[in-house]
Amino acid sequence: MDEKLPGVVQKITLNTNTYQNRSIEPTLINFFFGKNGAGKSTIAQCFKGKREGLFPDVSAYEVLVYNQDFIRENLQEDRSMPGVFSMNAEDIEKQNQIAAKQEELDKLRGQYATQKKTKEGKEKLPASLRGELESRFWSLTVAPRADFPKAVKAKISNRITKATVCDQLLTSITAKEANLDELHRLYDIAFGSDSTTYTELKKPQLLAEDKIDGFDLLDEKIISSSDNEYAKFIKRIGATDWLRRSHDTYAHKADGKCPYCMKKLDDDFEEQFAACFDEHYRQDIQKLQGFISEYEQKTTALITLLQNNKLGAFPQIDFSAYDDKVGALATAIKLNKEHLADKVETPGTVKSIEPLDDKITEIAALIDGFNQDIKSYNEIVKSRATKQTECVTAVWQHMAFLVKSVKTDYTKKIHDNKNEIDALNAELKTLTDKGKALSDEITDLAKEIKGIDSTMLAINKTLSDSGFQGFHLRKKGNKDEDKNRYVIVRDDNSPARGLSEGEKNFIAFLYFYHKVWGRESADAVFKDRIVVIDDPVSSMDSSSLFIVSTIIRELIGICYNNGYPARADAKRFIRQMFILTHNAYFLHGISYDRIKQWECVNFYLVKKTNNISEVLCCTKHNPHSKEPTIPHNYNPVQNSYAALWHEYGEVKSAIALKRVMRHILDYYFLQISGFEGQVLRERIFKDETVFNDADGNRDEELVQSINALLQYVGSDTQGFNAGFDYVEDTEDIQSLKSTFEKVFEIMGQDQHYRMMMETIKA
Repeated sequence: MDEKLPGVVQKITLNTNTYQNRSIEPTLINFFFGKNGAGKSTIAQCFKGKREGLFPDVSAYEVLVYNQDFIRENLQEDRSMPGVFSMNAEDIEKQNQIAAKQEELDKLRGQYATQKKTKEGKEKLPASLRGELESRFWSLTVAPRADFPKAVKAKISNRITKATVCDQLLTSITAKEANLDELHRLYDIAFGSDSTTYTELKKPQLLAEDKIDGFDLLDEKIISSSDNEYAKFIKRIGATDWLRRSHDTYAHKADGKCPYCMKKLDDDFEEQFAACFDEHYRQDIQKLQGFISEYEQKTTALITLLQNNKLGAFPQIDFSAYDDKVGALATAIKLNKEHLADKVETPGTVKSIEPLDDKITEIAALIDGFNQDIKSYNEIVKSRATKQTECVTAVWQHMAFLVKSVKTDYTKKIHDNKNEIDALNAELKTLTDKGKALSDEITDLAKEIKGIDSTMLAINKTLSDSGFQGFHLRKKGNKDEDKNRYVIVRDDNSPARGLSEGEKNFIAFLYFYHKVWGRESADAVFKDRIVVIDDPVSSMDSSSLFIVSTIIRELIGICYNNGYPARADAKRFIRQMFILTHNAYFLHGISYDRIKQWECVNFYLVKKTNNISEVLCCTKHNPHSKEPTIPHNYNPVQNSYAALWHEYGEVKSAIALKRVMRHILDYYFLQISGFEGQVLRERIFKDETVFNDADGNRDEELVQSINALLQYVGSDTQGFNAGFDYVEDTEDIQSLKSTFEKVFEIMGQDQHYRMMMETIKA
């Protein structure tokens, strides 16, 4: 397995004192070694105060830190220590009940956390839906916002944004589709800059030309009925109309002469000429001329009226159809006038003119429509504020229509989400009520536990067994404020002043140890722990160090149960441990059996260079192990004996190997076990049968190899000793190692050999 088991604290970020943005990724059990001043205490301080460098949050756990601050806060002369509640035999049943209820409470808390997380997720949904809704509303209302900006702005006091438009559309606006042409006209008028009112166009009256006196003459031939000789002559040659027209045109210019032959006219010419036209003829001509005069007057006035309508007219009127119809009318009038002129020239002919009233009626209908627009506009101008309100309402109702389906879908989702949150709130309240009831039951049971005495007795027993004399713990007094507190006293019950640093530190650690196991009040909820121990053996002698090491190994074992299968009832309440020290002997004493537990144990070396601290994780790949590609832990501190064994595993030269084996045998058999060189030789060769092979024959090669190796033991590094002279030459390394192993086997120390070889492979 390459991955480490994660602990409660998954990452520590160090960016204070001598650290510059360093990070650690701890596992369950973490050993830190470093010199004093290297930065170990800074790591321990991360677990106190606001714990800003820890990830994730550890507030659900009891974090217990043993360091110099703990000693100062709890062991001061003339001050008492809070009692630690622990279990005695009488309290076990109550504690079992508390444990069962606590387990039930933890399950409720787990359910509560799950439901709360679900609720928090649903509480975030409205914001997500709102963001989507704003974008949808914005895209659906692009056109009206562009076409009617003032009407849109009228309902929004601040800047027009997705959010403000959405806010307005989510109010109770009636969705209503608008006629866009009408809405544009209303908008242009209501929010236009022109405040002028306009006069309505004048409607023309019908001409009714057939009612004008003389109209009937157009269908009649106007001729003279005179019968004198001259008149008869004129009629006979058909020159009546020509003669009358010529006379009217030239008589006053002829100076009494005939314009054709230039002879002087008779004196009675005018009388003869007048006799050619009777009275009835003259009257018809006058009547015709009267009709024409009135017709021209009325049609001229009509055209003038229609043309004047466009002067200063309402600019929003489209006059194109009007102009076409007025032009057609003018054309008809012109043709009619030409026909009338022909009638005047030749009264004896029949003429007709085009009736104009149909055209006038069509024009009048257009004028009615124009006048309605003008009237509406004038009304809007006169009541612009009212029309603006009407326009704003219409624009927003149209926008509401455009987003209606999207809004309906959003409203449903919000409603459903609220119902789900309400249901979750109800579930959370039920869980809270159940949890409170269980907590009250646990508190009531805890109040019946009176266990600070057992902690006090346990500490005193450990002090006595460890050889500390002359002081012990006792309860401060029997008053309510004193009965759950400890004081350190001499044997005569006087305050124990003048304790050595080692004594203070040992008592403080024992007190800390029982705090890990206990509680400071009977009704306190027992939480899983994170334990941090910073240099616990300062100023302690070897016996105290041994006891502290033993205690810490016990705590490490509890923490280890979280990473590996154990009995169902195995204790696991220590979820993570951090142990920091500068004492190599102490580190070896608490960690020697943990180095192979890669998955849940980390070793760190803390060092400082140029006043900058760093933390190095002690892992490596061992090419001599069974699995050279898999990383392994290594202890940052090795004693010289362990280092020799590692060199034994790595050396490639036979000469160097003999030197290493000599040191190992010297140290283990002579210095540690107490054998002398000759005694060791006698012990090895005491039983000759150990040198026989499978067939019972003596293995002389093995005997010679051991002899050579034993001669090497006790010799100096140059290869000679007390008269035993031998030459160091090239030998088979594997044969040498087999001989070396045989020595341990013969001496009954093969278990030690295997243990040290396992250390090499780790």
